[in-house]
Amino acid sequence: MWKKFSVALLSLFLLCSLAFAQEAMPLRDPLQTPAIHVTVNGMDVPFDTAPIIVNDRTMVPMRAIFEALGMAVEWDGDTQTVTASGNGVEITTTIGQTEVIKRTQNGEETFETDQAPIIKDDRTLVPVRFIAEAASCWVDWNMPSRTVVITSDDAPENIARLYYEDGTTILYHGEVKNGLPNGKGTYYYENGTVLCIGEFSDGETNGFCTVYGVDFVKSGIYSNGSLVEE
Repeated sequence: MWKKFSVALLSLFLLCSLAFAQEAMPLRDPLQTPAIHVTVNGMDVPFDTAPIIVNDRTMVPMRAIFEALGMAVEWDGDTQTVTASGNGVEITTTIGQTEVIKRTQNGEETFETDQAPIIKDDRTLVPVRFIAEAASCWVDWNMPSRTVVITSDDAPENIARLYYEDGTTILYHGEVKNGLPNGKGTYYYENGTVLCIGEFSDGETNGFCTVYGVDFVKSGIYSNGSLVEE
């Protein structure tokens, strides 16, 4: 998601980001392994057991993810099986096994994942992308900030996040369609600094917009991300 975005507007945003880089990207202790973060529908998910990477797969506590999605989670200690249910779907996975079963009103499907669930600190860790996609969610990975971004079909239709390759996070508040800005809205940094207010279509500036830079304000009519009339 958030792959389609105006090159022109992106350039303006990156210029703005230079003035706020220290606030947007706090320095980490180089001796510490950077933590892995997870957001569900724009909200950070807290964990009592930290996510880890196993065989190039991001493993996260299953219960925390599914509860953030509004699903109930049950653990069967005898069979070492975890079942999450809600939103019209039931997902079952077993410790040490790569088979995942998904049940809906249309029937039952069986999938194979290349990394089986594991137990760490009494918590069941699962490959987050595979499990979230089984729950019909979109999943993105932001490498610089080491953040897994999960968005469900029933995500709030008025707020979303955009991640740049340099680790900068930009928020959007406004009308959204299919995970992209569509209608009137505002882009701003996490510290509240406004970057752009205007009209959007499929993630592009389309219509009247005002862009706020470090030392400029530019208003006008945009078409597919390009300024066509001031």
